[in-house]
Amino acid sequence: IRNDERTTSVLKTILDKFGLDPSTYERYCIEQRLPDRKILILDHCNVFYALARSSDDEQVDLIVREKTQKEFQTKSNNLMDSSGHNRTPSGYSTTSSIYSR
Repeated sequence: IRNDERTTSVLKTILDKFGLDPSTYERYCIEQRLPDRKILILDHCNVFYALARSSDDEQVDLIVREKTQKEFQTKSNNLMDSSGHNRTPSGYSTTSSIYSR
């Protein structure tokens, strides 16, 4: 993962690498697994900077999985409720509502 790649680009590359149709990337998400929680990397964010790590060379555990129905609905609601906000948090913890970078 390079420092200029967005979630959609990373997902397309991974899907293609594993023989899945890259055009279906919207059905999938990237999740970082930490010892105490999981962090969902949000759509359209810069994956490199969204990762929680203590150093640039630290190995991270990422999972690509299909989005849940709730995650699809959240995306739809966010698109309708953008109300002028230009910035999106890089990710959020799936075990709490605290945003993480």
